[in-house]
Amino acid sequence: MPVTGQNTRSTEIITGIFSLFAGLSIIATILTRFEFVSFFSSFSEDLEYLTDNIFLLRINSIIWLVTALILTVSASTFIVLLNPYHRLFSWMTGFFLILAAAMICVSGIKGFTIIDILGNFRDLNLGSSDALKVSIFSLAREKDMYIITSYTLLGLAFISLAAFTFRTRRLSIFTGSVSLVTGIILPFFTALVPESLPSDIGLVAGFITFLIIGMRLLFSGLEKKRRNAVYIEKPENKP
Repeated sequence: MPVTGQNTRSTEIITGIFSLFAGLSIIATILTRFEFVSFFSSFSEDLEYLTDNIFLLRINSIIWLVTALILTVSASTFIVLLNPYHRLFSWMTGFFLILAAAMICVSGIKGFTIIDILGNFRDLNLGSSDALKVSIFSLAREKDMYIITSYTLLGLAFISLAAFTFRTRRLSIFTGSVSLVTGIILPFFTALVPESLPSDIGLVAGFITFLIIGMRLLFSGLEKKRRNAVYIEKPENKP
C-alpha cells in the first residue's frame, strides 16, 4: 500500500519530536555525568565521593535508560520515514541508532549494578574490602566502555543520515553537512579524549544535530520532489 501524504507528514512530525527528545536527553547526560574513579585520588576517597553522591548516580542511570528508549523509538521512526526513498541508508541509520541505544541501556544498568553492590557491601560493613574495590572499578570501566561505544555508533548513524541526504536530497544540504561533521567529531573526540572539553563539544554537536533534524522534520518535513508537467500540443483539426 503506498504511503499517503498525510501518513508521511505524521511520521515526519513524530520523528522530529523524538529527535528533539534525543537531543535533550544527550544534554541531560552531560549535566548529570558522574565520574567517581579518578587516577588522582585513592580508592577510599572515590568510594566516599560515590557514597555521598549515590543519588546523582541513580539519576544519571535513569537518564541513560530513558535515552536508550528514546533512541530506540527514534530508530524505528527514521526507518519508517526514510525507507520509501532509500532503503539501504534508512536501515543503516536505524541499525546504528538501535545499537547505540543498546549500549546506552547497558551503561545505565551498570550504574544500577554499582548502586546495588555498594548497598550490599555497606549492609555487611565491608566498605574497605578488596572485593568491593575490584567490583566497582571493573563496573566503572565497563560503563565507560559502553558509553564510548554508543557515541561511536551515534556518529555512524549521523554519517548514514548524511549519506541519505546527499543521495536523495530529501533533507537540506546544510542538515546533511552538519550530520556529517557531527558523525566525524563525535566518536573521534569522545574516544580520543574522553571526559574532557573536546568530548563535551562532540556531545553538544550531537545535541545540535538532533535539534536541527528535529526542527526540520517537525516544521518543514522532507523535501518534496517537484515534477515538471509535460504538455502535449494537440494538432489543430484541419478541414
